[in-house]
Amino acid sequence: MKNVFSVFLVSMIMMAFWACQNKITLPDLTFKTDTGYVFEDMTVGQGDTIKVGIIASAAKKNQILKTLKVSKMYDNDTQSLNTFLNETLTSAQASEYTKDIEIIARSQAGTESYTFSVLDEEGLENSVSLTLTVQ
Repeated sequence: MKNVFSVFLVSMIMMAFWACQNKITLPDLTFKTDTGYVFEDMTVGQGDTIKVGIIASAAKKNQILKTLKVSKMYDNDTQSLNTFLNETLTSAQASEYTKDIEIIARSQAGTESYTFSVLDEEGLENSVSLTLTVQ
């Protein structure tokens, strides 16, 4: 019985160690919150121009950022989903990347949802979103 318990205990310790070693770590992605940037849902006028800034960084030392993708969707209609920016990052941008994006609201009332995504070389993706209500 003592041997069975010892084997069980060692097995549990090894499983815990393995789980810690294989922890999935998404890249970090946040909005710039400085004055002049939009970083949360808001109401805008038709044709208004806003500035959104993102900050992407590797969450662990050996993580390599590969792609920034920005998509928009009108009025929660998946048929309107459109990727309007798909940027491959350079090796100089592989650990940290910032980007300012100018968005011009459409000229009709409704909602515009924007999703900003960063992918690493392993295909792990992190996203942030915001919605503009156009009046």
